[in-house]
Amino acid sequence: MVGGYILRGHRVGRKAPTRRERALSALMRPSGTGAGGTGRAMETGGTQPDRLRVRGEGSGTMRIRRHNEVDVESARTAIGRKTTDGFSVVELLVVISVVGVILAFSFVSLQQGMPGHQLQGTSTKLASELRLARQKAVTENNNYTITFDPASESYEIWDDDESDGYRSSGEEVRVLPLPQGVQFGTINIGASNALTFRPNGSADKGGYVDLYTDCPVRRRVEVVRATGNVIEKRAGN
Repeated sequence: MVGGYILRGHRVGRKAPTRRERALSALMRPSGTGAGGTGRAMETGGTQPDRLRVRGEGSGTMRIRRHNEVDVESARTAIGRKTTDGFSVVELLVVISVVGVILAFSFVSLQQGMPGHQLQGTSTKLASELRLARQKAVTENNNYTITFDPASESYEIWDDDESDGYRSSGEEVRVLPLPQGVQFGTINIGASNALTFRPNGSADKGGYVDLYTDCPVRRRVEVVRATGNVIEKRAGN
């Protein structure tokens, strides 16, 4: 044997490869090709059925990779991919129907609640106007008379500067109509439907005025004669 070669008679032949070299050569061949230097697949003795592929990297290095190994980047892309599917016509019709039913119930509830809110606001305004008239009677030291007119659904506030019960020129009179839909109910303050706040804060008579609308609830504004206090509450309480 000379330089790794064997002299056989007059012919020179390369040294026969060892078992290790043959196995390494088989691994170095590209997978999926036939004989003649093109490579072949190798099973790992039946203990691991996964097929191995050998690929050279760099100078003399090898990396063994499973054929069925999951590509991490591809998996992440598949998981993070957003669907582009839209809604079907049936789904859209169902959503529109549900929204329509909800809006219909909301509209009915709003309509039923509006008269009650309007009545509450009117009652609060009347009570505020009576309290203001009483306050002005005290600060200006003269009478203030409030007259309720169920025929015109309004009330007037008269600043009686001379406190004589007669309207003179220059004396302020404000007429305040009730909102549409709100009406006077029972007016229990005497035959004249009027009461007067005096400079000492008292009223010439006590009583109450009821207001009502389409809702079943009524509101009441009551005046206490001795003190002139104005009380707003639900009628019947």
